[in-house]
Order: sequence, then C-alpha cells, then structure tokens
Amino acid sequence: MKTIIGLDEKYDRKNEKRRADRRNEEGLIKREQEKVNTLNEVRELVRNGLKNKDIAEKLKISVRQVQRLKKEV
Repeated sequence: MKTIIGLDEKYDRKNEKRRADRRNEEGLIKREQEKVNTLNEVRELVRNGLKNKDIAEKLKISVRQVQRLKKEV
C-alpha cells in the first residue's frame, strides 16, 4: 500500500531532514561551532594575560572582534 502525500508535506519533510543533517552532535551548525571554539580560545588567552591586540594577532581576527567576544565571555 502506498501513501499519497501532498507536495508541501514532501518538501517540508525533506527540508526538515536537511536542517537536521547540518547539525553536529551538540545541535550546532558549522558557523555556531566555530564561534564556540573561538570563544573558548579567547577565554583561554585572556586567562593567560594576553592583550586584545595580541589575541587578535594570534587568532587572526580583528581587535574589535576580540572585544565583542570578550563581552560574551
């Protein structure tokens, strides 16, 4: 027996599967995981006493980005 579903339902199911496939085991997409990793690196470098400029050079990001990330920490 074959179940007939509408096109909208078909596309909704496929899109839901695609969204689920993009996430890792912690439920984060690639960009979110990269941000978490960068936050952890900034947190560690701040603990080591590095200045914003040094952190920016080490992680190859801007000083402004380091300031924003430090606010989130």
